[in-house]
Amino acid sequence: MKEGSPAVSVILPVYNTEKYLPRCLDSLLGQTFSDFEILAVDNGSTDGSAAILHKYAQKDSRVRVLSSRPGDVGAARNAGLKAARGRYVMFCDSDDWVEPEWIETLFRAVLRPGTDMAVCNCTLEAEPNNGRDKAAAEGMLLKYRGKMSYFSARRKLQRVLWNKIFDLDVVRREDISFPEGREHEDNAFIFMYFSFPGTVRALKNRRLYHYVLRADSLMGRLYRRVRTGHEMDQLYSRRFVYEWLVRRGYWNAQAAAFLAELHQELFWCRQNLHQEDLPRMAETAMALFSGITLPPQVAVSQVIQAILHADTQRLLSFLSRPDETVTPLKYAGIKYGRKIQGWTQEKLYVFGLQVYKRYAAFCGGQRFILGLPAGRVLTGRQPEPKEIKN
Repeated sequence: MKEGSPAVSVILPVYNTEKYLPRCLDSLLGQTFSDFEILAVDNGSTDGSAAILHKYAQKDSRVRVLSSRPGDVGAARNAGLKAARGRYVMFCDSDDWVEPEWIETLFRAVLRPGTDMAVCNCTLEAEPNNGRDKAAAEGMLLKYRGKMSYFSARRKLQRVLWNKIFDLDVVRREDISFPEGREHEDNAFIFMYFSFPGTVRALKNRRLYHYVLRADSLMGRLYRRVRTGHEMDQLYSRRFVYEWLVRRGYWNAQAAAFLAELHQELFWCRQNLHQEDLPRMAETAMALFSGITLPPQVAVSQVIQAILHADTQRLLSFLSRPDETVTPLKYAGIKYGRKIQGWTQEKLYVFGLQVYKRYAAFCGGQRFILGLPAGRVLTGRQPEPKEIKN
């Protein structure tokens, strides 16, 4: 890092959070680690947030106030990245707050030999009527500890920014940025960042971040199926990633992982849409991804095949299916069965043994009994799409 520059830059996008902002800033300025700067980016707040930021900046020189395009969190984060002077960069949301050891713990962890990133756990702070069910809320929690590769981390870790510390040199060298004008910009950023060899150190036992589940946040409105115009932003953010992969020459190596995740994101979007919105979603997917070229030997689901070949009716037939059901199974004379809501991973144990596990990489997933493949999961009355090669 440059002499006189802080070790860590904390990027804090701010938009109409005056109710929460003082608590957030106080927790950041109360860190046990002092060698950092706060890049508070006001992106067009219409409440008292901007005044609060300038008040704190006058009291503490570590707070730098920037501004960006109104309501655009991706643009705000990009403005922060451009202005950051630290060796490492961290992100905080202005309605959340952190424990005093948040920066120091992650910074010390990332400096350990063989570590390229560190990630901590969080505490969920649920406000009334926030729209998340228990599974969606607990999906924010870190479930792993120890070291893992970036390849494993991309599949196992939450696609959130606030529990991680990033190497700013890598971000700038690889031209990693956030899609602007769209939500789910964090998902895009993290997929790109994990496209290289590296090692993550997961600190499961360190709950250093307080994540607030709000009803009036964008994600809260999305989970409650309130139309905001951002319901399909995850697909646009995925297109942003595709263009970056092609531009950087990483498409052939990352195509399989990219398309498997695109499949999952389609059905994640589907769960938060009204039935009448599905044709528009299918048209959007076609416009963004039909006709892209697959590298040799890359296997994709029939859902992705429908998109690549611009087969709208075929795609709609997949998107319109009901939630999955599991056919009855027997183990040790015990009959069991359960309905799976949505497209998440499930595990089932009998007498302490894991007898069922579902992977959601492709439509319908795959069922395992005692770790061995055991047929397929049925989706409604229709058979699960087979994995095929282009």
